[in-house]
Amino acid sequence: MQLLYNIGICLYGLLVRLLALFGHLQAQRWLQGRRNIWKALEKLPQNGPTVWFHTASAGEFEQGRPLIEAYRAAYPSHVIVLTFFSPSGYELQKNYPGADVICYLPEDKPALVQRWLLRVQPSMAIFVKYEFWYHHFTQLKSHNIPLLLVSAPFRPNQAFFRWPTKVFWGKMLAAVRHFYVQDAASASLLHGIGYSNVTVCGDTRLDRVLALLNSPIEDPILDAFCADYPVLVAGSTWPADEKLLAALLQMPGFENVRLLVVPHQINASSLAQSTALFGPNTQRYSLSNPQIAADTRVLLLNTMGMLSQVYRYAQVSYVGGGFGKGIHNLLEPAVYGIPVFFGPKNEKFLEASTLQKAGIGFEVLSAGMLANFLQPFLTSGEKRQRLKVNAQQWFATQAGATTTIMADISQMEL
Repeated sequence: MQLLYNIGICLYGLLVRLLALFGHLQAQRWLQGRRNIWKALEKLPQNGPTVWFHTASAGEFEQGRPLIEAYRAAYPSHVIVLTFFSPSGYELQKNYPGADVICYLPEDKPALVQRWLLRVQPSMAIFVKYEFWYHHFTQLKSHNIPLLLVSAPFRPNQAFFRWPTKVFWGKMLAAVRHFYVQDAASASLLHGIGYSNVTVCGDTRLDRVLALLNSPIEDPILDAFCADYPVLVAGSTWPADEKLLAALLQMPGFENVRLLVVPHQINASSLAQSTALFGPNTQRYSLSNPQIAADTRVLLLNTMGMLSQVYRYAQVSYVGGGFGKGIHNLLEPAVYGIPVFFGPKNEKFLEASTLQKAGIGFEVLSAGMLANFLQPFLTSGEKRQRLKVNAQQWFATQAGATTTIMADISQMEL
């Protein structure tokens, strides 16, 4: 099994290199970023214990961010190294001030992992949510470096819990010093295969979105666009989501609804397709001003890093990805106490089921279904207020994962 894993890692690297040769931008960034790892480490301070945080991409970074910032506040003299697997996460956060060094994760090959650990010499490693890399995990264990896995959700169909893959993948779980999982079901799965080093503490993203709730933004363009109209903010949308939303705008009863779309991809081709789909009264944020925005029905927010805060402008929200590989962050809109709608590909996202049970999130399969769910929230202020109270109560009971994890870290000797 390990041989097959090593072959898979090599084949993945080869595929990236081939895509880069043919001009694939993300592949080129992935490749160039890994060439620059060792140069980035030249800036590594040598004045204290080093803690290594790893997040796969932008979403996982937001999940890990409360913990990074809490760690920095508690241990200002310690060195923080932050790594990303994907270019989308690295490019967005490469200048993040909360870490001393930010770079890509080295490929999961024994020699590269050994070189990385010898150079960084972390006193502790903290991996967020999804990332499992055999050689990184097993070498951390062999060097007796504590590895914490935070905000982790587990599902019965994962390789850790199935025969025969659990024999190999279980070696990675054995490298983890402590699991901080999102729910009791994940803890039960781990207990079932012999792991007691598990704490159920919820999702650190809740702490992050609650912090954003208290960080208002001022934007004259968005103020003008949203004034005097009900607003639907659609975040991280793909073509399938946008087709559904375009159909919604044509339905009776939605003539006065304004749509603020934050596409997942903001390249010229995708934006042109979105503009053609939504029609002539569509404008890009970067080409707009308050006067233009006031007369625009669909505004495409073609900038990075604003999505989590623009949900505050919405009466209702839609989160994209649910008709493709999977939904984006549902907690970002939910924290504002507004209904959150999303597509059916959400089974891997624990927050989808929990928000539905709390009466805050709603799965939709079509534009007609979305319209039926939306209409009462747009016409009844009382219904929106009940949901807002619901959301506030739910967040109050679920927050605090960061505090729990930091309390444990404070007991560790680094």
